This record gives sequence, structure tokens and C-alpha cells, in this order.
Amino acid sequence: MEKSQKENRLIAFSRKNKKFFSFILHIFTVLGIAFTFLFFLELYLALSPIEERVIINEDLLGGVGEFNFRHHPYLDYVHDYQATENPCGNSSQAPVKIYMYGGSTMFAHSEDESIPFYLWEFLCDKGFEVKIENFGQAGYLSSQEVFKLIHQLRTGMNPDIVIFYDGYNDLGVKASGYPHMFLTQQVFEFFVHHETYPFSHTVNHTYSHLANLGIANEKTWEEMKGEVDYIDYFSYDFIHQEHDEIKKYEEAMRLYLENVKIIESLEDTYGFQSFFYWQPDITTKKDHSEKEKEFIEKHSSLINYYKDSEGTVDEFLNRSDKVKDLRRIFDDYSDTIYSDAVHKLPEGNKVVAEKIANNLIEYLQN
Repeated sequence: MEKSQKENRLIAFSRKNKKFFSFILHIFTVLGIAFTFLFFLELYLALSPIEERVIINEDLLGGVGEFNFRHHPYLDYVHDYQATENPCGNSSQAPVKIYMYGGSTMFAHSEDESIPFYLWEFLCDKGFEVKIENFGQAGYLSSQEVFKLIHQLRTGMNPDIVIFYDGYNDLGVKASGYPHMFLTQQVFEFFVHHETYPFSHTVNHTYSHLANLGIANEKTWEEMKGEVDYIDYFSYDFIHQEHDEIKKYEEAMRLYLENVKIIESLEDTYGFQSFFYWQPDITTKKDHSEKEKEFIEKHSSLINYYKDSEGTVDEFLNRSDKVKDLRRIFDDYSDTIYSDAVHKLPEGNKVVAEKIANNLIEYLQN
């Protein structure tokens, strides 16, 4: 009798909460379908040829996490850019149109703390009417920026001044002149990508957080190079070739100066003036703060890689009157400028912007 009463109560409870249980069932059904879809998509990506994976993976990475890569210039040209306050409002005349190119150090994490924004402020304060477009993109190097500008010119965009702020990414690639998806050993130790797992970008992002919390151990390149392959989104055969680092520095600098020449050759035809800046990084700063010293000590392989490039960079930059060398711009600063190896705090971006502003003012006044 007692058992029958319990069963009746259970049946009554189920009937009373029928909608609730139905809702829960629907939720689990949707989750099951989603996980099944992801499983088969993962399986497809893992088994499909690399050539087919290129666009698929690039699309998947289009808005993932902190990277938020735009489409690669070799795959798709886009016109998006980070907004800058425009124009100054100092006169009714047409503003001077300034396009700025670079990697993440140009793009910046916040539009009102970027080099283009501070440049806009400096020029506006001096009474110039300017319109600045920030075409910086995380991971880009000068070769990609050349493609970007050429595409913009042929679609009718007509800047008066173009500014390129490069160096760090040009040196930090496995194959000189090719997109930053090819990562060097030193840069690569930040982002572990297993070739058998196309979604490893997200997996590694989680792993890095666990390492920061002390739950997982942070691996050095030496510890993981036997089990890790380079990022597979653009895996051409030559990515696995070994390169002598000194020769690689030389090839990177040669290609960079060739890119400068290409842009120079377009000046008269399209009516713009170009400015090139070789950017500073933490290794070129004379006096380091305690925070910067901690970073240098923690990432010694990355730091040594860029330190070793200095002689080659000196040699090649001396061959060009066009490129302005900013590597010593922070020699008089002992406070913290860098948040990592190359990204600067807003104060650092402001110093760089002021230097560029002085060059532009001299040009605009002549």
C-alpha cells in the first residue's frame, strides 16, 4: 500500500511538472545535437587535406578570444579598421588623410590609447586638420600591409600620407616575409598548437590560464618541441625547414627593405607620402623596470632571439634613408613602458606618437 502511494505521488509530481521536465529534455537534446555536430566537424577538419583546412580554420578563428584575427590578405581583402576621432574640426578645408599600418602594437587594445589616436591628438592640438585611419592588425607584418595598401589603392582609396610601424613581427616568423601564422620557436612558446587538434587555439588559451593559476605547469619550448607542431592553419611544407637564425634575420630585413621600395615606387603614381618606422621592443630599452626585468627573465629564449638580431638590423637599416629607427626612443625612461616583449603601455604609445607627429609636422609645414 505504501509503495503504491509513493508511485502515485511520483506520477502526480511528474504530471504537475510535465512542462519543466519537457523543457529539460529539450535542453539536453539541443546540447546533444550541438556536441555531435562539433565532434563530426572536428573529425572532418582533422582528416581533410591541409589546403581545405586553410579557409575553414581561418573563419573559425575570425572572432575567437583575444586574438580576433581579421581575414588574411591572401584569402580575403577587408576594409575594416579601428576608429579614430576624426576630423579635428580646426578648419573647413579637406583634412589630410593619414593611413597607419602595423601589427598589434599599432592596433592596440583600446582605440583611445593607440599610437594613431595620440598622433591625432598631437596634430589636432597643433592646428592641423587630419583624418587618421588605423589599419593595424594583430599579427601582421610589412608584407601583409603592402598587400593591404595595394588593394585599397586599386579600389579608389587615396591617402595623403601612409605610415608603417613594423619590425618585431617581420623578424618573428618562421619563413621570412610570410604571414605571422608561421611562428618562430621563441614566439611559439606562448601558443601551443597540436597539429592533430584543429581547435587547439581554444584549448591552449584554457591551458595558459591554468598555468597562470599554478594548476598546470608552463612548458618551455625545449620541453614541448618534441610533441608540438607549428600552427596548422597555413601549413606549407617549407614551414618545417630549419633555418640558420642569422641568415633568417638577413632575409627578413632584405624583404622588409624590398617592401619599403615597393611602397616608395607607388608614391608618385598615387600621390601620397610614405613614412616608415622600425619599432622598439623591450630588448632595445636601456634601463628596465622591475616588471620588465621579470618578463625578460621569464621569457629568456624570446628575449635572446631578438637581442641576437640587433646587429643584422643595424646593418640593414643603415642602408635606408627612408626608415626611421625608433629602437632607442625609450633610453631616457626607467619606468615601466612594456607590458610584454613589444606591446607598450599608453605612455609608451604616446611617446612614439609624438615622435611621428614631429616628423609629420615638419613635412606638412614644408
